[in-house]
Amino acid sequence: MVLFREASQSKINCLFLPGIPGHVKNFDIFDDLIENSTSIYFHTYPGTNNTSGIFSIDSAVQSIYSSLDSLETKSEPILIIAYSFSTYLIMQLNLSKYKNIVGLLLLSPVTGLDQKSISEDFLKSLIYLEDKGDVVIDKEEWKDTLQYCRFKSITETLEKLSRIQIPICIAYSKNDEIINFHIIEKELKIFMDENGYGSFLVIASPIGNHRIDSYYNIHIKNIISIFRIQEDLKDMLGHDISIYYYGSSQFPVFSSPKSDIDLLIIADNYMDKYSVINEYLNQQNNDGGTKIDLSLNERSDFYTKKNARYNRGPVLLHTINELYFPIKHLNEKIVPNPDDVLHDTYQANLINLRDAEKKVCRVGKDANNARKIVKFFVNSVLYLLYSRGHQNIDMSNMSRYLSNVEDAEIIKQLKIATLLLSSAEPEYRLEQLHEFVMRIKSIVGEQERRLNITYEIYPTEQQQFGF
Repeated sequence: MVLFREASQSKINCLFLPGIPGHVKNFDIFDDLIENSTSIYFHTYPGTNNTSGIFSIDSAVQSIYSSLDSLETKSEPILIIAYSFSTYLIMQLNLSKYKNIVGLLLLSPVTGLDQKSISEDFLKSLIYLEDKGDVVIDKEEWKDTLQYCRFKSITETLEKLSRIQIPICIAYSKNDEIINFHIIEKELKIFMDENGYGSFLVIASPIGNHRIDSYYNIHIKNIISIFRIQEDLKDMLGHDISIYYYGSSQFPVFSSPKSDIDLLIIADNYMDKYSVINEYLNQQNNDGGTKIDLSLNERSDFYTKKNARYNRGPVLLHTINELYFPIKHLNEKIVPNPDDVLHDTYQANLINLRDAEKKVCRVGKDANNARKIVKFFVNSVLYLLYSRGHQNIDMSNMSRYLSNVEDAEIIKQLKIATLLLSSAEPEYRLEQLHEFVMRIKSIVGEQERRLNITYEIYPTEQQQFGF
């Protein structure tokens, strides 16, 4: 391990685990790490890059443990970025013993070293690299080793990784010709269907190939920024905070290059530091980069029975548990009563409808109003699905849950919403926006029929459900 680039006012140490042969070189992602106060430690495996020793699975795994042990002694946050072959090694490690790891990025993930997992003969590739002088290997040992590195289901590995409660982002290109991303996507989908779509953050790029720089994008950059933002917030609010990545920025299908970084923050007595936080946000949002939107919440509110606007209530608790991507979990998982979620989603959609009707009248004066109307519609569809009993929703493909005949119009509008929200310069038509409002109204009507009663919007956020 070598200190490759050191950030000024460094707040995080990044351990970069390369592919093979792992030549020490710069990547585009490194510039953004440095910009986000993250120093880069480039890991080198024994028997590679003129490093002493023999390159093997065991020596590589032990060398990662050695680097992590060294970084752990610094008592500073550690971000692990593993690329290609190194992602296979990460899946063999026990990371639970390290207390300072704040995040794990798996880029171009490899689930096995056989030709069902990757498109190349790994042993032949190693022999080729040895002939070039890039690695030193024991061929016979590798022949034996590869008998045990065949493809296997990654579900067990995903379960192990999810238990360590650190945020894990998996990114790759859909054009990657080396890894079998089709199997990875299938198993990730099955796992998240069962365990929540906040279990992992998956960024599947439509462009690029196996190389990091070919598909590195704003969505991966935002994750890097979030880890630095987390450290900034700890400095202001203390270490006992919880942070969730949410909104359209969490889902590339609903976000554009101009989308904000939306973070839900749960802290104690944040109002005492409100002016400091506000000054911080102004500074961050005036630097010309991606803007940050913080939804600040008092921790005690999550243990009360206040009704929801957007930042409190049963629907938020349910969404935190199932959908939002946790950067730092709530210490205690709070599971709301399903009936309370049903009532709360209806209440939230009434507010969505009211705000959408107001904003559609002001669209000509402020184009941002149009975007908010589309977001209200997407949220309303999510809440409709909750009210129909779907507990865990794949936001990137909500149409899969809509099968009623009358859902055809909702599906049609979802497709339009996806195009509008993912476009950097969308063109909103007034009739489109009216249609979004009408769809929200129809969703509210269905929820009223399910509840069999009609509610008035609560006059204040202090009124309680009484559950």
